[in-house]
Amino acid sequence: MNAPEHIPSFDIIIIGAGCAGLQLLYQFSQRKDWSGLKVLLVDDGAAKQRSWCFWSSEQHPLQHLVTKTWHQLSFSSAAFSKTQTIGPYGYHYIPGDVFFEYFSREFIPAHHNITQVSGRVNQIQPNNGSYLIKTDDYVAWGKTCFSSIPANKGQADELKQHFKGWYIEADHEVFDTSTASLMDYSVQLYQDVHFIYVLPFSKTHALIEATFFSSKIAEDEVYDELISNYMQYTYAGVNFVVTSAEKGCIPMSRQTFKRFGQAGEVLIGQAAGMVKASTGYTFNRITQDSIWLARNLNISLPNAQTGTGGRFRFYDRLLLNIIRKKPQLVAGIFTRLFRYNSSARVLRFLDERTKPIHEFAIFWSLPWLPFIKETIKYIIDNDG
Repeated sequence: MNAPEHIPSFDIIIIGAGCAGLQLLYQFSQRKDWSGLKVLLVDDGAAKQRSWCFWSSEQHPLQHLVTKTWHQLSFSSAAFSKTQTIGPYGYHYIPGDVFFEYFSREFIPAHHNITQVSGRVNQIQPNNGSYLIKTDDYVAWGKTCFSSIPANKGQADELKQHFKGWYIEADHEVFDTSTASLMDYSVQLYQDVHFIYVLPFSKTHALIEATFFSSKIAEDEVYDELISNYMQYTYAGVNFVVTSAEKGCIPMSRQTFKRFGQAGEVLIGQAAGMVKASTGYTFNRITQDSIWLARNLNISLPNAQTGTGGRFRFYDRLLLNIIRKKPQLVAGIFTRLFRYNSSARVLRFLDERTKPIHEFAIFWSLPWLPFIKETIKYIIDNDG
């Protein structure tokens, strides 16, 4: 790289200090040549408060940031309720403040080969296999560039998983700390797909979250109404205070994602399709992608589709189309999914680690007609 002397140069540029950028940074630090690498981390400074959950049968590289693990999950609807152990998995929780404080106060200060710059990248320019990046007041060269900036904007009517959660403190012990509630459809107030998600951190402290699958983000009052009704229905007579709240929105995109952006930069995180479209789970998918990218630094990467592909992309599209067209069917679909399959099998399926014979058994347990209709439409739309 022949960079002008007045422009700083780096071996690695990472654009975005969110979940993907920081996990990738951590994985680079596991390389044997790490101390000899100069790394630039550029971030726009936008507020980042979101927390993450993921399931795993092995120790996560950032396991030390996990503050709570559940070994049982529950599912509930008006007609069915089930609580089951999920071995060999654990369902883990990493708070956003713990994640970001670890990197800002411990990890980055401990590694003097990292330069951190605040600013919004407005240009990535390729030049003879290297990259020139520009913010409003900073310019740098990099041998390789990894970016969390999406190459394409999502469609306006794209489905989204949007949510608001209350962190509450109850006046007496009411929560079962051994079990997280993955989906609770017991309280239904709206036409869009919606359910309650519960993470009990202690017998008196929990996150109660209202989650929606729809193309339009709800007003705060809608989430609050659903949570309030759920608390009255499930914990009648329990007095509680809301200590804090969190909100978020995750795209449930049907678009195809690629490995590289327009300038040849390597895309990461949501920009690379690491969000599981049908569920919104992303943390562990980003982990696996970060491990792979760090191991293959300085190796030419294939310009292939990233994120969910093959038959699992087909499965996701079927469910997304049903959510969009027939939201009233979704609670029943998930009820049958959990009624006739073990929670561990469901998690393995969502992890895209099942074999076709297992997937056949899963779909056999679901209502056939909506999936058959969407399959026929998919075949017609993709014919030729």
